[in-house]
Amino acid sequence: MFTLSAFKSIVQDDPFNSNATHIFASSQSSVSFLRRYYDATTQQVFPYLTAVIDVKDGTVQGIAWDDACIFCKLSRCLPNTYDFVGNITTREDISQPTDGCYISRDECVALHAGGSDECDLKLFVVWTGTGVGGTA
Repeated sequence: MFTLSAFKSIVQDDPFNSNATHIFASSQSSVSFLRRYYDATTQQVFPYLTAVIDVKDGTVQGIAWDDACIFCKLSRCLPNTYDFVGNITTREDISQPTDGCYISRDECVALHAGGSDECDLKLFVVWTGTGVGGTA
């Protein structure tokens, strides 16, 4: 079985030669805000991302990110949601959770060297609402 190591492929190999790598989700005509997976400037990896797709009668109403801070201590929880221009957003601005947990790049290097996949991207997608005809 082939497994993609996002930490090695994106963070260590740096194929994008970028200061940051962002993730977004889309479905039908809805698009989420951006969540940062890796920030080269601060050397922080945000591996846990959950997109919540809100559906009404089978039509996507919107996509939000959940509060990823359940995966860490509050001291490791930072704002981590951006608009498509690159501006950081707040919960008050966009009416949805904006924070995420980080692991330092140095910690990830050590974890990865030990065989851990803890710093690999973990993107979960869940939905809430109803399908066509109002079915749950």
